[in-house]
Amino acid sequence: MAKKLQKIVSSPWLVFGFLFLLGGLVYLPKLMSFGFYKDDWYLMYDAQIKGTDFFRTIFAIDRPARAPLQTLLYSLFGESLIFYHISALFFRTFGAWMFWFIMRFVLPRTDRLNVIAAILFLIYPGFLSQPNAVDFQAHIVSLSMAMASITISIAAVRSEQKILKYLGILVAVVLAWVYLGLMEYFIGLEVFRFLMIGWVLWSKDESTLREKARNGVALSIPLLAGSVGFLLWRLFLFEGGRKATDITAQLSAFFTSPIQVGVKWVIQLGQDAFNVIAGAWVIPFTTLVFDLRLRDALQAVGIGSATVGIVYFLIKFSEDESDYDKKLLLLGFVAVLGGIFPVVLANRSINFSDYSRYTLPAMAGGILLLVGILSLISDRKMQTILVLVLCVSAGMTHFGNAIHYSEETAATRNFWWQVAWRVPGFDTPTTLLADYPASAIQEDYFIWGPANLIYSPEKQSGAEVIVPINALVLNQENILKVLVGKGAVSQVRRGNVTSADLNNVLVLTQSAANACVRVLDGEAPELSEGDRPEIALVATASKISTISLDDVKEVIVPQSFLGAEPQHGWCFTYQKASLARQHGDWQKVIDLYEKSLGEGYYPSDKVEWLPLLQAYATLGKTEKLKPYVSILAESPYIQKQACTQLVTAAKDPSDKEWIGTAFCK
Repeated sequence: MAKKLQKIVSSPWLVFGFLFLLGGLVYLPKLMSFGFYKDDWYLMYDAQIKGTDFFRTIFAIDRPARAPLQTLLYSLFGESLIFYHISALFFRTFGAWMFWFIMRFVLPRTDRLNVIAAILFLIYPGFLSQPNAVDFQAHIVSLSMAMASITISIAAVRSEQKILKYLGILVAVVLAWVYLGLMEYFIGLEVFRFLMIGWVLWSKDESTLREKARNGVALSIPLLAGSVGFLLWRLFLFEGGRKATDITAQLSAFFTSPIQVGVKWVIQLGQDAFNVIAGAWVIPFTTLVFDLRLRDALQAVGIGSATVGIVYFLIKFSEDESDYDKKLLLLGFVAVLGGIFPVVLANRSINFSDYSRYTLPAMAGGILLLVGILSLISDRKMQTILVLVLCVSAGMTHFGNAIHYSEETAATRNFWWQVAWRVPGFDTPTTLLADYPASAIQEDYFIWGPANLIYSPEKQSGAEVIVPINALVLNQENILKVLVGKGAVSQVRRGNVTSADLNNVLVLTQSAANACVRVLDGEAPELSEGDRPEIALVATASKISTISLDDVKEVIVPQSFLGAEPQHGWCFTYQKASLARQHGDWQKVIDLYEKSLGEGYYPSDKVEWLPLLQAYATLGKTEKLKPYVSILAESPYIQKQACTQLVTAAKDPSDKEWIGTAFCK
């Protein structure tokens, strides 16, 4: 029975099947809770209003090979996220499968270690952008094509048949251009390629050292048509328009201060190497798993346990007839440094919050080194236990990461559904400043992407996308510009023309995920204790007049992007009451609030009481304000705002006097 299972485990197709099953368990438990993230917003918006041909414009400035890939994906999947995730899982599995073949070439009689290496490659916890399957599909495809290119190149140089040898080299070179065209900074993987080729030739060739070197060089030179050919094209023929991927621009700092920058690079290289080899297995785990709620933590343990079951089966029945050669430890470490070096050269570094993708080109070397370290443990049971611990850690890390992404999706969808309930339409030009409760807004299209998908989904002609509703990131530079309130911030980026009018700004804020979105009126801004200080700085610049109230059409929220409409609970009431207040329909404000309160809904943020209190004061229903004196007394910050607002709203002098006594102490 054991012999049969060993044959099953060593079957390439069954290995792929087991890896795919393991990958699905690790990466897709929250599949239905994922949404669109970050760069997805402008990619999807542009594709919707300009068609797939516009991908050529988007990627022309840095990675033109991404255009046909994104075109194919969008043509096949459109806005159906589930298929992007399944596709990403397939390519991630394919890359791990190719890595398994590479390990079989390198260690032909160590099935156990090869299987362990493929598993660790598949579930490596240092790359945390797998849930962002639309934008990061290119990274995953690039990695899988790189592994395929390296596998084929090793097979080619080992082949005794000239036709297969040259055909294999040709395919490997073509795939090298494909993977580098998708992600040029993956070029460090070429170090891993030639180290593995050198090792295989060295192990196979029984000739003298001189002859081995000559044969290795002769076989490797044709393969340089991939990396060197691409590099020459990139440096001397391609005209890029993005500084972050411009090699000459990135090297300018070194030529200006070679010693200072050189020392910085060496230090960064060491830090990033540590993160790839060791930090990836610890740092994301501590940040993503330790803060999970009990229910989610129990699910994470369940995922980890199921992972152990599959992994244990795979390694239990894998044959292992020879030992790991200790010299491969050095090769693994050199491959890590080679993979990281282009990243450091571009003045980038690895961190596990935003830039975990930079671990990918060094991951193969890191796994080769890690497997070597595990092989040093002579006790087979202890070795197995450590492998299982790593797999449990990785499984739980990815589940914690999935929770993070699903929470971000839920919060973003909730935010824009509330905006859709509150805002019938925008007058142009309008510039949005927004603050999401669950994620940082790093680029303006994180805001204008969903806003335009809701309010301006109309097709456009012309060579560029003219963004109708613009946005600004809430940073120091833009805050100062908004406070001045003159001119516009204009730019053309990846074919998208934006012009943020600084005189027509509207501020949208949500103090917490369970609070309501507030559309601020600069003449009487209602601020929460949970708002960022930056919101308070720009609050008075917010112009509620940018909201269109004339000839209102029904707002149609695209559910493929923002999910099904949430339950009409408290925040639905708050948004409709806020809209009624803007219309000046004070009785409707009261009716909406009292109906919702009667149904058992209450605000989670005390600032959400203010529209109701203002309506009571405006209509002279001062006696209705009495229960709220003690409620607002718990928050002096909001009580002070209520004081100003209610005294202004009240018309009767006696009402003003009472409000002053009750709310303005």
